[in-house]
Amino acid sequence: MSENINSYVIYSPNESAVLDDGFWRNGFGWTTFDRATRFSQQDTQTMSLPVSTGADAKWVLWEEANASYGAPVSETVVMPHDQDDHAAWEFLMEETHEDNEASETVTVRLTLDVTYSLNGENATEMVSRLRKMCERAIGEGMLTGETDAEVEEYSMDALIQPEPLSEDELADFMLQRIENGNLAPEDLPVRLARYGLMEPSAFVDEMRERMELAKDAAASCSARRRDHHIKWLLVTSEA
Repeated sequence: MSENINSYVIYSPNESAVLDDGFWRNGFGWTTFDRATRFSQQDTQTMSLPVSTGADAKWVLWEEANASYGAPVSETVVMPHDQDDHAAWEFLMEETHEDNEASETVTVRLTLDVTYSLNGENATEMVSRLRKMCERAIGEGMLTGETDAEVEEYSMDALIQPEPLSEDELADFMLQRIENGNLAPEDLPVRLARYGLMEPSAFVDEMRERMELAKDAAASCSARRRDHHIKWLLVTSEA
């Protein structure tokens, strides 16, 4: 669809406010106006609107959107719309890159820490909402966007971060283990390598568990010593 007359785009004010990408592109998701898919008047009557924040997605005439967000018509790129256009577009891209060597792979990590003021909400519910938001972005193809890259595999998790450990408390615990013979000096290189390669949250959980077990063991030992001392006092007093 190359003509501007009777052409429409999908617009979401909320997506525009949150992501600064308030227009819809098929196969990609929310994006900028110049990359938006253009639809016919018939499409507006037969197609369902995509999911948007606050369910505010709506059909907008291309001319109206262009007046507020667009570039001059001569600079506007018309994206492929129907299946024939998409097939031609994909064929063109394959022809363009048929002589390229197999691309290298790279593993990318995105770190996103969110601190919520719960205001009475459930923490696990916020974790679930954050996970669903990421799943939605992945489902809409936002991991690769408009590039030729392909996702080989991905993993995702959302969890409540454990409370950080005290560096001094952890150092005292490790020193105590060495002095008590529970951690041999020759094992230190292996331990350092293992702990250094662990996920931070997994390391905190393991260390906190070990420290709690050590406290329980110390308390149990102290109780046995106290009971033994009491029995000794009773025996000596009867004698």
